[in-house]
Amino acid sequence: MITKTIMSNKQNTPLHKIYPIDKYAGKTRKFIDHGYVEYTLDDLINELETSDHGYHMRISPDCNYIFFGDCDGYEGSFKRILGI
Repeated sequence: MITKTIMSNKQNTPLHKIYPIDKYAGKTRKFIDHGYVEYTLDDLINELETSDHGYHMRISPDCNYIFFGDCDGYEGSFKRILGI
């Protein structure tokens, strides 16, 4: 099912696209172009805290990102991670 919803954005604040993913099979360019929902940051936080739709976000090659996470069970060096 392809959906495209834009939440209210009266203050002209940035919108964040998220994609509800029930399964990866069958996700095409059409889904990438139209299968997202856009939220303001506050609405996005609320949606993620109250709903579980397997949401994903896409990254853009034109933006810089900071990734973080934990490394439970990783026994290698931090220098090795920096090279990834």
